Amino acid sequence: VSAERILSGQGLVNLYQSLCALSKREVKFEQPNEVSKAALEGSCDLARRSLDVFCQVMGSFAGNLALNLACTGGVYIAGGIV
Repeated sequence: VSAERILSGQGLVNLYQSLCALSKREVKFEQPNEVSKAALEGSCDLARRSLDVFCQVMGSFAGNLALNLACTGGVYIAGGIV
């Protein structure tokens, strides 16, 4: 799976739904804002793990981008999911 497929609202939902399937648990959330809210509130451990993976992939992607393009002024992360 490409970073571009993960680093989107649907990507966050896909991560969450995959973790639910792997742990044989019911999917409770269908929207990225629902997954984020549950993760930040601490009400769902799978939502939290999904957000953790999402942030790890984003950090890795941003770091690789900065190195590959020799960004000396930094990397700006923007968009609705951020």
